[in-house]
Amino acid sequence: MTVFQFDPARLDGAAAQGRAKPEPALVLDGQYAGEIRRAPATKLDEKAGLRFIIAQFASSEAAHQAYGQLTAAQSPAVDVAQFGQSVLVQAPQKKNGPAQKIHEALVEAGGKVADTGESNGWFNINLCAVAPSPAAAARIHGDLDAWLLMPPHFRPPAPWLSEPDPAVRRACETYLKIEKVKRDAAQAPELLQRQKRSMITQILNRGKGDRNFYQETNALRDRLQRTAVEWIRAAHDPALDDAVLAHELARPQPSLENREAFVKWNAEMRRLITHLAPPTQEAAVENEDDEGDEEEGSNWRDAVSGKVTVADRTITLQELNFGTPARDLPALADWLSACGFADVRYGVQKHTLRELSESFGKF
Repeated sequence: MTVFQFDPARLDGAAAQGRAKPEPALVLDGQYAGEIRRAPATKLDEKAGLRFIIAQFASSEAAHQAYGQLTAAQSPAVDVAQFGQSVLVQAPQKKNGPAQKIHEALVEAGGKVADTGESNGWFNINLCAVAPSPAAAARIHGDLDAWLLMPPHFRPPAPWLSEPDPAVRRACETYLKIEKVKRDAAQAPELLQRQKRSMITQILNRGKGDRNFYQETNALRDRLQRTAVEWIRAAHDPALDDAVLAHELARPQPSLENREAFVKWNAEMRRLITHLAPPTQEAAVENEDDEGDEEEGSNWRDAVSGKVTVADRTITLQELNFGTPARDLPALADWLSACGFADVRYGVQKHTLRELSESFGKF
């Protein structure tokens, strides 16, 4: 019988090798100069799943021509947009649907195509732009960073889709402050010591832990985190939203018995942060039917992930992933342009399965 043993030296060596490997160069080979056209789908087949295709051309004129060819024979279930030198398509992921024919047509038209329907890897979008001043770059960076850090179910509408509300921004910053002090509280030495002891107990007992000890540890964590939130509320910082702080302190304990109370608490926190009315009954039922959508009020169409950095006057958004790319990518670039940004560039960052495998190192 072969027994797998962890070799600390080999693990440390593999980790060092992973850190030493340079990050792939940021792809920003597309130029945007205001070229936006969109023919949205009129009947999305959401149950079939959606496939995103982006084709980059040598020029915006070539992209416009390809866009015209696709929209001339557009299916009601297909969303098509031109963005700069690229054509963006979102289509049903059906075996006999239009996505594959669209892919082939874009290749034939001379496009460099990336397609989520391909199984050899994945891709995300990068975008960068230059602000009129470092102060403008810092302001927009703050807006984008705060929005991206919010949990999707607590996010207000994206800043590129609606005018940011200062009160909503204040509520979001309050929520992020709460999460920060709770994370800091969870690093208390007495709590870390208990977690270490619990882990050792489980290893020695082959996965079986002390249930009472586990519950006591959770109770200690809850007390430490609650105290941290009470401290910041007691400070009466005018930059923070007291209603959000008060509601956090009324959070019910997560348990099967408290599920309904927690759902109501979650909905009220969303209302306090976003200043939006709760979803209609129809929307709530629709969200329950969406596979993998577990958070109350979240919506895959508005899902966005990625990270944003700022250096002097340049804002860079990396590894962007959109629920509705044909809407959001052009709208984001257009919003930045309206804020005075120039030299808007973008690119498709491709990743391979081999790259993912290599990132784990050789053990």
